[in-house]
Amino acid sequence: MRSVRHGNALRLVWRVTFHQLVHCRYVDAGYCFVSQMFILLQLTDCHLWIIYIDRQGCIQSRGFNFIKDLPTFFVLLLALQRLDLLGWGLNPTLDARVYRAHRGLLDSNDEGHTREPNEWQIRIDAKPVTIGREKLHSTLAMTGKGTVTVEGFTNYAGQSQRLAVKMYWPEAHRPNESMFIYHARMIARGDSDITNHLPTVFASQDFYDTFPIRLAVGLRVGKPRVLRVIAFAYLEPITKLPKHKFVRAWLDCVRCGCHQNSLVPE
Repeated sequence: MRSVRHGNALRLVWRVTFHQLVHCRYVDAGYCFVSQMFILLQLTDCHLWIIYIDRQGCIQSRGFNFIKDLPTFFVLLLALQRLDLLGWGLNPTLDARVYRAHRGLLDSNDEGHTREPNEWQIRIDAKPVTIGREKLHSTLAMTGKGTVTVEGFTNYAGQSQRLAVKMYWPEAHRPNESMFIYHARMIARGDSDITNHLPTVFASQDFYDTFPIRLAVGLRVGKPRVLRVIAFAYLEPITKLPKHKFVRAWLDCVRCGCHQNSLVPE
């Protein structure tokens, strides 16, 4: 084991804590679309606590004196040095800014500010989707569903299509809403008054969940959450239609609501 100077070790703890505080701010602001979790190191005098926060909740370790228990502190430092991007709670699969920022591949302007990419490509259920940083909807929360919806585009199978990509953390036991839409189409039996008003799902995929860390540390799993991403066909608001088309679209919505009520099982 390599020797670590006391001052360097403290600086590393501060760097980790500062990094995760900034990460915490980004998660709360919905800045990083798919932040999975973050780690905070709370330092009070010679005692250190590890706080792990994800969409399911918070896990706090027992504090220890890192001066008296120096071997444990060295093991912690070595473990933190070996965390990859996923280990820090950042998901380069769904947010390409993460990898590019980590590798220093983002350009800077004349003032030294980073120029972030306006769009990047991801894959949902092996289908290519280009998403941008412009959010259609976001929820300010560090726990819970944390829904973020962004605009996307795809040229899958040679057909250009505008999408609304929803990223959120539902409880893992809840069925995928794309299945509800599928069953609604089956029950509608081709009735255009209903099917024309149901969302069109382009792709859907579940990624990571929150139960492995709780299983690893011997905690009760509880109600784990899963990162779920669904790409819908983008719908234009009827308020953009001219007068007569707006009234017709509004009446169609009323008729669709009546038909959907008839779909509810007795």
